[in-house]
Amino acid sequence: SRQMASNDAIEPKPGLYIEIAYPFKYVNHSCTPNCELLGERVVVTTRGIVAGEELFFDYSNFIHDEWNMNCNCGSDCCRGLIGRL
Repeated sequence: SRQMASNDAIEPKPGLYIEIAYPFKYVNHSCTPNCELLGERVVVTTRGIVAGEELFFDYSNFIHDEWNMNCNCGSDCCRGLIGRL
């Protein structure tokens, strides 16, 4: 299994690791995210965001090996697992 460059990195495609900088290193996971990565470094929202709303990625979009963890995001569509899709 491959190792990420650090705990603050994502892997948008196999073998490409990108260090996440503030403020995006604090974006949490949801199985129904409101943000996604456009290309390799641009974060876009997938719907309108209201002031004070938390931003979420689906971490599973950045996993390309067998790593996984339990998910407790609370979404109505929660898969119960964060891992390769």
